[in-house]
Amino acid sequence: MPAFANTIPLAANAMKFRLFLISFFICQVVCGPSHKDTTISKRTLDSLKSELWQKSETINRIGWAYRLKVDSHKVDTVFLRPDSLVVTYWTKEKKHLYQESINLRKGSFKKDFCKGLIVKRFFNRQGQGVYIERWDGLCYDETDKEKDEIYFDSRLRQIERVIYNNAGQIIRRMSHEYQSYRSEMTLQFVYLYDNGIERQTVQRVDKNSFWN
Repeated sequence: MPAFANTIPLAANAMKFRLFLISFFICQVVCGPSHKDTTISKRTLDSLKSELWQKSETINRIGWAYRLKVDSHKVDTVFLRPDSLVVTYWTKEKKHLYQESINLRKGSFKKDFCKGLIVKRFFNRQGQGVYIERWDGLCYDETDKEKDEIYFDSRLRQIERVIYNNAGQIIRRMSHEYQSYRSEMTLQFVYLYDNGIERQTVQRVDKNSFWN
């Protein structure tokens, strides 16, 4: 069976699971016994939103990992400079599937280069970039434990989603920056096209709208 067909049930199941979670959370609020107060605190609501965010992020990662496994046909590695390289995964149709750009840097305490900025780009079936992760590689002192270098060698800085219309034009872009760098922030970029002229507006939005 073609790999493309295998990804359809996974995507459908992921969406069903997400809808189930949303329904479950709503039911917890409004479907309790009639004699109980259904009002919930802001703290509880924020906790539910946080849980939904984590589940949505997990589903997204599982979906991309599965597609990368079944749709990869060819891998190219290009060294742009001695301190940077690009790894690209292609489908059988010669479309971009996944691309990882790695910039290396020299730690003052390290003999060899270690990873600096790592950009991971995931593409849809038309070869358009639709999901991006930006990671900061972490250099460790020689006295740090080896297992730390294995399991904590990078830290997620930013994630981004790109949404297109049927004409292949970008109509919306969502960007979320994690709190470890500055105050946590989610931005929405909206694109409008008028006689070939692109106009862009940007606004700060609630974090939980990122996956919508």
